[in-house]
This record gives sequence, structure tokens and C-alpha cells, in this order.
Amino acid sequence: MSVSVYTLTTLMRANEQRRVVVSGIDLPQRHFWIFLLALPPSMAVTGIFWPLFGQLAVLAVPVVEAAAFGAFLGRSRRGLQLRVWQRLLDKRRSKSGRFLHCGVEVVLSECEWARIMSNAAPVTPRLLTAANSAEELGIAIEPAPLSAAEARRQSRMAKAEAAAVADRERDWDTAMPDTSLLELIEDDAPAVPTDGGVSQW
Repeated sequence: MSVSVYTLTTLMRANEQRRVVVSGIDLPQRHFWIFLLALPPSMAVTGIFWPLFGQLAVLAVPVVEAAAFGAFLGRSRRGLQLRVWQRLLDKRRSKSGRFLHCGVEVVLSECEWARIMSNAAPVTPRLLTAANSAEELGIAIEPAPLSAAEARRQSRMAKAEAAAVADRERDWDTAMPDTSLLELIEDDAPAVPTDGGVSQW
């Protein structure tokens, strides 16, 4: 008898989809391992507090388990939103003078540096190709705010264009149709029978 074995890829967070069944209880495999790894520390904390608090020391088990789940499943709210334990490890390692990005050390001497800043001029059609290439790179280009003189100039240009459009529409509405052309069209039109019969063309 042959059995096919498939390995899940580590990409696209595929490991988060793995599940395990323990005594008929189906739960995510990551939660199961976190629970098992947090049991020895929780028992140690319970043993430390047992002489002082007696049976109340058992409450240390859910507290330690909750802390373990928060550290291994929770994500930081700022920055790259890494898991809490990854953020703590990165913070400790970065104190040694190394620069870390997503848990990977970045060697600064091998990096190519660039400065990204907002435009000093308004975005015009000739800058669209640069904006498109920046979009492909995932860089947001925000135009700098217009100066007062530039804003006045653009406002005057918009008003002049609106006035020109209004003049064209007014000229179109007041233009008289060419009556000779209409007469030619009416003369060439076929006769439409009024008695319901078929007309001869």
C-alpha cells in the first residue's frame, strides 16, 4: 500500500492553516504547541506561589498561558505589525548597533541610499511618466502645495476656459439652421402613405 505525502509550503502563511485533533478536539496546530510550551513555565510559577497562596496559585496557569498566547499570536500595533515576540527579539538585537528590517539584518555598507521627498513644483503631464514609474515601485509622490501666485494663475485659467465654453454653447444655441438644407431633405424624403396601404417609391 502506498501513501502520498504532501508538504505544505512555508510561503503565504500556509502553516497557520495546519490543525491538530487531540481527544476529539480540533484546534489550530500553532495554538496547541503554544499551550504545550507554556505549561512548564506555568507549573513553575504555580510551584513558586503555592507556599504563599495555597490553591489560589493555580490561577497562575491561565495567566501564564494568556501571556504566552499574547506573545506568540499577538501583533504590534505600530510599524511592520510583527508578532510581539519577533518585535522584542528585533528590539534586543538592534541595541547592538545592527539595523534590522523584518527580522533580517541589513548591512548598511551594501545598501544604495536615496532620498524621497515631495515635489517642489506642481505635477504636470511631463511628470506623469515619473509618477507612473514611482507607482510601479510602490512610492507615493505627493505634489507640493501651490504657491499663492500659482493658485491665482490656475484659477484665472480655469475661469477663462469656463467662459470660452459658455460662449461656444451660446453661439451654438443662437445659430440659425440652414433652411435650404432642410428643404432639400424634405424634398428627397419618401412619401409615407396615410391610408395604411403600401406606397410606391
